Amino acid sequence: MLTPTHRGPAGAASLNTRLQQALTPHRDQTPERRYGGRVFRVGDKVTQLRNNYDKGKAGIFNGTVGVVTALSLDEQTLTVLTDEDEQVDYDFAELDELAHAYASTIHRSQGSEYPAVVIPLTTSARPMLRRSLLCTGITRAKKLIILAGSRRALAQAVRTPGAGRRHTALTHRPHPARQASGPQRPAPRDSSSRRCRIHPPARATGWIRQDEADRRATNRHLDRAWPGTGPRTSQQAADVSRLSKALTKCL
Repeated sequence: MLTPTHRGPAGAASLNTRLQQALTPHRDQTPERRYGGRVFRVGDKVTQLRNNYDKGKAGIFNGTVGVVTALSLDEQTLTVLTDEDEQVDYDFAELDELAHAYASTIHRSQGSEYPAVVIPLTTSARPMLRRSLLCTGITRAKKLIILAGSRRALAQAVRTPGAGRRHTALTHRPHPARQASGPQRPAPRDSSSRRCRIHPPARATGWIRQDEADRRATNRHLDRAWPGTGPRTSQQAADVSRLSKALTKCL
């Protein structure tokens, strides 16, 4: 079962609790271990939360899914059989690396495939109902896909193309002083210099301002693109010649 969100009545956390109660309920005389807000029992479907290179033959990685096959209160250990048919033992102190995997978020399922997938769609997950997320969830299924819930929520997910433009302010972070001083007016255009579009070699193309400083910068760029160790090839020399002629025409 794949859900748009982790929280909420139809979120992964709530569904994991309900599905565990239905599939592996508490039974007297059956060992179980509570860790944090989770209860682990034999038969639980679990997933690895972070990479652990000290377990298994070649390490256990984030997203690995398995089933609890044994739990010993005397030895304080829990055994998981992974999808790769590998038995992995966990001390009770390491149970923070595991979480139930009856239900998972669509985001966490990216890169995985399952024979059948059930996706609950409710209006409580409205902020996450997007076409791209729905498409990701549907394409996780190999043979069967079931959409359960509200037609209204499904229609909203289909109509919403994506998250829209993201405002990260990354352009201001390298220059915090620029952000503090407020928006800057563009500098007046210098009529004595012009811009031209040139198309010889790909590494040196672009809009180049034709003044002495930029010509020197262009030469440095060519030196980096073609290290000056040894003579240049005929093709490199031809590219440099084309670039020089294009720059001359712009002056």
